[in-house]
Amino acid sequence: MHELISVAFIDHELESGRYDEVVLDTAPSRHALEFLDYPARLGRMLEAKTLEWMVGLAKLAGATLEDRPDERGLFAWGKKRVGHLVSNLVGAVAIRDIAALFAEFLPVREKWLHLVRNVERRIALPSTRYVIVTGPSGSSLDDATYLVDQLRARSLPTSAVLLNRAVTAPPVWVQALEASLPAAPELAPALAAYRAEYAAREAQTRAATAALGDLVPKQTPLVALPALKTSDPREILIALAGELGGAAFSGG
Repeated sequence: MHELISVAFIDHELESGRYDEVVLDTAPSRHALEFLDYPARLGRMLEAKTLEWMVGLAKLAGATLEDRPDERGLFAWGKKRVGHLVSNLVGAVAIRDIAALFAEFLPVREKWLHLVRNVERRIALPSTRYVIVTGPSGSSLDDATYLVDQLRARSLPTSAVLLNRAVTAPPVWVQALEASLPAAPELAPALAAYRAEYAAREAQTRAATAALGDLVPKQTPLVALPALKTSDPREILIALAGELGGAAFSGG
């Protein structure tokens, strides 16, 4: 429910015209895309017949046999049996609480339906873009593959892929230290170890880039973002903006 409210709030803010772009940063989890299914689920629950049936069942199950309507026939007997069963399984107090909850929903059902339909529409709009952010490790690539497959299963395109912590060359300071080796030969073993480490990271980045390139269509932007040593938000934004160049977020 929290995810649905968040998307509904974003939809409302986008409709206000005050923002050019709104970014929803999901949790780094394979469950990150489940919120895309919530509007349809809630919409089905709020359909008139379903909601009214639940209210009726909850009231029936929460009432005592003496309080229930004096209905006759097999159908009435069946409803009472169902109500009695639900009361035994959940408890009469809980059932009355459920009845109250669903009864509260009835007057605002149309507003909720309008909200969830708007969210469903927003999810499928071409202007809504889905950017996969991943890393070069095997587990991160597995998660990225899963998320791309989940988007595809929902008929939603992957708009871009961002590869974090990418290493495409040794840092400048390594080259600077190498230039000073004649004056400080004792640094050679440490520099050799750094060189080997960065060579391994470069190979990992190349392998990850190739795997991600095979995962999405060729026209999908794939941007490798370097690991940043700063914690200053301004420096991070400037560095990432320079790397992205807007390519990953161009309108779709």
